[in-house]
Amino acid sequence: MSMLSTLLKSADRAPRSSGARIVALVLAVATPLLVAGVAVLALQNAPTGSSGTPDLPAAVVNLDTPITATIGGTATPVAAGKLLTSQLVGGQAGSGFSWTITDADDARSGLESGAYSAVVTIPSNFSALYVSISSDGATPTAAPLQVETNGGQSYVADLLASALATNVHDVLATSLTQGYVTGLLGGLTSIHDQLTTVAGKAGELATGAGQVSQLGAGVASGVDQVDTNMQKLSGGLAEAASSTAKLPELTKGLNDLAVASRDGSGLITAGLKDTASKQKDIETKQAALNASISKLSTDLPTLSPAEVQARLADIQKASDDIALSSLGIGVALDVGTVASGALTEGTTLVAKGTTGLADSTPALATGLSDAAGGAAQLATGTTDLNGYASQLAQGTTGIATGVTQLSTGLTSAAGKIPSYTADQQKTLSAVATNPVVTTVSDTQALPTAQVATASVMVPVGLWIGAFALYLLLTPFTVQALASSASGGRVLRQSLLPALALAVVQALVVIVGLQLIGLGSANPLGGALFILGLSVAFVAMHQGLVALFGRIGRLISLTFLVLQVAAAGVLVPAALSPDWFQTVSSFLPVSAGVRGMQALLTGSGSAGALVGGAVIVLLVVAGLGIAFTLIAISRRRSVTSLS
Repeated sequence: MSMLSTLLKSADRAPRSSGARIVALVLAVATPLLVAGVAVLALQNAPTGSSGTPDLPAAVVNLDTPITATIGGTATPVAAGKLLTSQLVGGQAGSGFSWTITDADDARSGLESGAYSAVVTIPSNFSALYVSISSDGATPTAAPLQVETNGGQSYVADLLASALATNVHDVLATSLTQGYVTGLLGGLTSIHDQLTTVAGKAGELATGAGQVSQLGAGVASGVDQVDTNMQKLSGGLAEAASSTAKLPELTKGLNDLAVASRDGSGLITAGLKDTASKQKDIETKQAALNASISKLSTDLPTLSPAEVQARLADIQKASDDIALSSLGIGVALDVGTVASGALTEGTTLVAKGTTGLADSTPALATGLSDAAGGAAQLATGTTDLNGYASQLAQGTTGIATGVTQLSTGLTSAAGKIPSYTADQQKTLSAVATNPVVTTVSDTQALPTAQVATASVMVPVGLWIGAFALYLLLTPFTVQALASSASGGRVLRQSLLPALALAVVQALVVIVGLQLIGLGSANPLGGALFILGLSVAFVAMHQGLVALFGRIGRLISLTFLVLQVAAAGVLVPAALSPDWFQTVSSFLPVSAGVRGMQALLTGSGSAGALVGGAVIVLLVVAGLGIAFTLIAISRRRSVTSLS
């Protein structure tokens, strides 16, 4: 305690040259400029939008595969991912951000490093799902969209990225809803046109039906004429039938007599032919008989009685044959006579039948004449009827065509009107009102604004606390410098009381965080890290004040602003120059911010982040101790020379 009292009473009265005093005065006057200048430089690299405000850098990864969708029966190419990319880069959907089109790996590394404040990833099936509400045969499904942020880089950027997700969702939803309504109105217009066409065809059909009705009347008149002529034809045919009632019987008898005459004539003809043949045979035999008798007379002197007797027997036989043939001819002639008489009688009957038939012929001719007149009129009526029937057929065909066109038009109009089940209606209404589902994820999310603030203000508060301690404390006393103690002992005597106060500051912060409900996911690790922050910052401030005196305090203030800007939490690191982002990797407050974020959020990479921050803090504490040892050595050298 006495050592602490000595440090409190001792003033920083090291002898200084006039030049050093002037430099200190200039730095004191320029402190506001240094603080403001560092803050302004933090936004030097920020691109500005049309309103002049800085644009946050963001990346868009387009993995979408363009498709050809059938919309309204027409094949339509769809590249919704490309459309969204153009809306982000050049439209209002991505206002407030400076967009870079890149791949997934570059986007991920840029998000982790802070080069990008947000990454919008368009999935490969975005186009297919985006138009599913309008595509024929597709199941309406909301299109997914992924927006990634890194709250660990900047809580403000995280909020802006969330606003971006909402804005993109609204723009896409509005665009798709407009397209859907436009398609719906177009469909209604198409239905209107189809129904108008159907109405026109129905009018034409009605006209055709009227014409068919007129043709039907003509057909009815033609049928009446045909009926009248048929009656006339029937009367004529009845008269002809009456006249020819006996004609079948007469014709049959006449036919029988004609057959008998034909058969009789045939018999007579055959008999005459047979008689002529027999007569010729008799003549031949008679000639042969005469020759035999003549030869016998000639040969008689030379013949023996036996030979004469034999020849006489032959002559007698030949004479008998001739007599028998003559008898046959006589019989045949008698039969012919009888047949001739029968034939004459038959011919007489045929003549009588023919006379009767001739008597019936005038009446038959009259009936047939009447029938011919009726048939002529019937033919005329039939011709007229055929003409009407042809026109009626054409009219009926026209009506059939009109009915077909009407049916086709109604079917087409019905096809334009979709039909949905209750589940489909529910799904369609949900997708139509919310066609895009935007998912916002944070690679290092800060759950609340309090956590975001605490992750920054705890390191800043401990830095300011160390600064405040060395507004009251001197890094070492004049007595300690004048003593024979080693530099290390002087360091311990001056540093240990300050470290004790640093521990008290750390404990106060730890308890305060617990009271407001901001405990770490790893309470022990969080407490040790805060304690390490406080100790490292106190050691650094002792070194700054020991080596640079009052100027060291000015350096601390300026350094604080630089570290807050470089940390990129309240002001996105992506808006700062590249050298700011490079410096932030080894600045103590920036390291403290990264460690606090990891401990308060309990992210998967907390161990690596805290480990990196601890290494930076060890280096900072080592630099502070080194600065103090150098200052002790220099002050002793100056004192010995004086």
